[in-house]
Amino acid sequence: MVVLCRNSATSAPTALCEGPQAVQLQALKIGFYLHKAAKNALFTFAITILFCASVGITFGEFLILDSIYFVTKSITDVPTGMLADYYDRRKLLMLSCVLGAISFWMIALMPSFWPIAVAEVLYGLSQSLSSGADSAYVFAGLSAYGRQEDYGHVESVGRGAATAAFALASIGGALLGAWYGYRIVYWITGFAILAGAPALLLAPSNDVRNRTPRDKLNVFTVQLAQTFVSSRVLLFIVGCFVLLFVTVRVGTWSFQSVLGTVGVGTGWYGLLASALLLLSAAVSFGMRNIDTSLTRRNLAFLFLPTGVFLLGVAISAAVHSAWAGFFMIVMFVPYAIAHGSFNQLLLTWLNNQVADVNRASALSVMSTFGSIGYALMAPVFGLSVDRLGLGLTFMWTAGAYVALALVLYAVCSTTAVIRSPQAVR
Repeated sequence: MVVLCRNSATSAPTALCEGPQAVQLQALKIGFYLHKAAKNALFTFAITILFCASVGITFGEFLILDSIYFVTKSITDVPTGMLADYYDRRKLLMLSCVLGAISFWMIALMPSFWPIAVAEVLYGLSQSLSSGADSAYVFAGLSAYGRQEDYGHVESVGRGAATAAFALASIGGALLGAWYGYRIVYWITGFAILAGAPALLLAPSNDVRNRTPRDKLNVFTVQLAQTFVSSRVLLFIVGCFVLLFVTVRVGTWSFQSVLGTVGVGTGWYGLLASALLLLSAAVSFGMRNIDTSLTRRNLAFLFLPTGVFLLGVAISAAVHSAWAGFFMIVMFVPYAIAHGSFNQLLLTWLNNQVADVNRASALSVMSTFGSIGYALMAPVFGLSVDRLGLGLTFMWTAGAYVALALVLYAVCSTTAVIRSPQAVR
């Protein structure tokens, strides 16, 4: 195995990585892929709403629980990102796997509203520990070998592996839930997530950076804030992320509502959801072969699929036709494209704009704003579905999305943000 290495400071070619160094580089990538897959092997996805109903939790209460998760995540995202930049990203990623496993086991043991609420807090903390830190960890590891230009490819494959694991686990979870009951699915999910911790031990940690002294963390915080305030590009990227994250997450849970509305049997939930997730995984894998620079073309690609999805579902729900249900489900194809592409594009853009010393923190800031946006939107969307119906809810959601997307595109077109930036090291 031979891999070209570069000097991490100058990016100048230095030597061919052979033997142990090349093996370590590949192990770093494989460990990252396995970790992403394990953390996203959510066998519970296809049976979540059914499980909640079986233990007496209404759809409205479920949305409250989902909001608790995102409120927790929004509060802890930035502190845990700063902790990752200060302490040790790999150890915190392993801790996130442990807490994630405990949260699912807790739901299996005590399936009622308040214990599940506590489990959502634990899971929110678990996701905060890995939010941004995983991307920053692999970026720093690649940079140690002078291979930071591989980041887009590695992030794309990691995203694809995560989505593929999500899709396959959804099929398995639906079958296991039908055969053995829903609780066993939560136990298995916990063990799957826990497997993400040892995956990171495949390669030695190359997460070397200038750590901020304890007495200068306040300076670090101010510098992080100044990084965003002084950069139009970063603020623009965060705005795009919030808009896409909220609408894609709404689409994730609305899919089960759409299937129920058009009369699809529950036995098909896992299969159809997995088909969409596998399509999303294929899109993620395909992203590694395209230019992911911040350009007008990529910005249009970022916004268009979600807009088509929202408008398509709204129109299909409003049309009284025997084919309306079929077209409503078909409209989730552009949703799958958006699901598989938006996160990697925005992560790549942001990683190219910030220095390694606060990269995890910057990624956490972006994730925090996305969590806040969804925590505010989820109850409103759920109440609207209950009172106005699926069609009208998707119609006003689509209108709001298109308006905000046009504003962001106009901002992008009138500033100098759409230049292909060089990575900040």
